[in-house]
Amino acid sequence: MLLAVAVNSELLESQAFAFTGNSFAKSRSQERLLIDQNSYKEKANHIFSLLQSFNCHSCTLSKAEEKIIEDTVLETILLGVNPCDKAFKVSGRSLQAKKAEAYIRSNLKQPLSISELCQATGATERTLHLSFKERLGVTPGAFIRIMRLNEVRSRLRLNSNRSVTEIAMDWGFYHLGHFAEQYRLMFGELPSKTKNN
Repeated sequence: MLLAVAVNSELLESQAFAFTGNSFAKSRSQERLLIDQNSYKEKANHIFSLLQSFNCHSCTLSKAEEKIIEDTVLETILLGVNPCDKAFKVSGRSLQAKKAEAYIRSNLKQPLSISELCQATGATERTLHLSFKERLGVTPGAFIRIMRLNEVRSRLRLNSNRSVTEIAMDWGFYHLGHFAEQYRLMFGELPSKTKNN
């Protein structure tokens, strides 16, 4: 599997500084970045699964989704720096956010609370909130909602015999009026329109 990524150098530099507190350009002497072979497949699969979860090929992404994808690609590049590059150390907050993101993804259908995420990551609520804002540009609660709304959208597009209500409730949306409004704000249409297309 080959994953080629072109990134604006200024964007990479600003993300590197926010992510590690160090300059990317000063720590690298090569034009090409060789990602550690052992972790390459895992990192590439993470990017592909993120793109799939947003159904990028068939819908317009919201600004929050674009930010999540952009940050994930940049972080994947930064995490791929050879471990012997001592100038590049990942901040603890970023690792806690990454750990929380993995926990959310594996428990997305379950009721999730911030205190549960704190317990799973060993972070305080404030640290978790700050780490998500730094890493993804959204709060942990907003990230959970974005992921769940995308899951609902994916299921609605399957044109199954299941109703919008059933699918929404599967993903933890029990106040249907509020759900419909969140869905419309994110995708620019009501869930019933997605289902009927």
